[in-house]
Amino acid sequence: MPKFTFTFTTKEITALQKITTTHNANTGQALTVEQWLDLHHKELAITEDLTATVRTLQEQQQRDAQATLEAAINTARDQLLAQL
Repeated sequence: MPKFTFTFTTKEITALQKITTTHNANTGQALTVEQWLDLHHKELAITEDLTATVRTLQEQQQRDAQATLEAAINTARDQLLAQL
């Protein structure tokens, strides 16, 4: 696997430390800046696949919700008809 070396300015490191601190506070993790950068570049690498997966899951959830709604409507209809 290729290895890359990056050089950051002090200002960039300070900004990355703030981002990492916020990330850690939001996730309960204790990542270092180096670990956060490793995670971030991996997340970037999977963005396309993750977006497609999320889209598929949302579509399935919408179909499931629609089916549940239709079943509830039919049950209510049947109950109301039975009361006549």
